Amino acid sequence: KRPVGNALNAIPPNAAYIIESRYTHETWKKISETNLMWEALTGVRFIKALNETMLLLDSLYSSHPELQQLFNQRSLFISAHPSVDGNNNSFNFLISFSLTPAVNDEQIIGLINPILHNLNMTTTSKVYDDAIVYTTVNTPMRSGFSFTVYRDLFIASSNLLLVEDAVRHVNSGTTAPNPYALQKVLASAGEKTDANIYINYSMLPALASVYVRPLAENYNAVLKNFGQWTELDINVKPNALMFNGFTYATDSVN
Repeated sequence: KRPVGNALNAIPPNAAYIIESRYTHETWKKISETNLMWEALTGVRFIKALNETMLLLDSLYSSHPELQQLFNQRSLFISAHPSVDGNNNSFNFLISFSLTPAVNDEQIIGLINPILHNLNMTTTSKVYDDAIVYTTVNTPMRSGFSFTVYRDLFIASSNLLLVEDAVRHVNSGTTAPNPYALQKVLASAGEKTDANIYINYSMLPALASVYVRPLAENYNAVLKNFGQWTELDINVKPNALMFNGFTYATDSVN
C-alpha cells in the first residue's frame, strides 16, 4: 500500500500563512454567502483570484458525488506566497489536499475534465518535473487556474508558476520551515472550528508590506522576532471573523 501524501509537504517554505479547513464545503458557503467582510475583500485582486478558484472547486464538488468523497473528512490547505512572477505587490494562493491512494490520478482527471468542459473551460496540459500540470481557462471571462494530481496530492493555483514550485517542493522531500515550531502549533489546533490559520513570522513582513504604508514598513522587522508560528482557530460569523489560538517562540535572545 502507498502511504497517503501529506498535503503540507506540497506547500513551498515561503508561505506567509496557511489556512486549513476540515469542512471545506460548509465553511466556504458560510464565508462566501453570509460573511460581509469577505464580500468587501474580494475587491483585492489576488483575493478575487482566490475567490474565483474556490467557486470553481466548489462547483466541481457540488456537481459530482464521487468528487465529494475526495473532499469529505480531508483537510484542504490554502497557503499565501509572494508572487512568483516578479510582482512585489501581490501574493498568490496555493490550494492543496491529500487524496486516498485507492483513487489514481487518471480517475480523478477523468472526473474533472467533463465538468470543466460543461463549465465552458478549455484545458491544456504540460509535463513538469514528472507531474502533468493542467491549465484551464474560461474563454469568455479569460479566467482560470492550473492544477495537478501528483503523488496522491491535488495541487491548484491561479498562478501556474506556483503549482510548478509546489511540484518541485514535493519532489525535493523537504518540509516546511521551522518544522518543529510548526508541529507545535499544529498540535494545538482546534478540530471543531470552521478553519485554522498558521502564521509564519519569517515571511510575515513580506505580506505586511503589500498592505501597509511605507511609513509603517520600519516596524516590519519587529514581526520576524515576535515568534516563529502562530495557530488561530477561526469561527465565521455574518459580520465578524473570530480568532483564538497560540503562538510558539524559541528561547532565544529575540
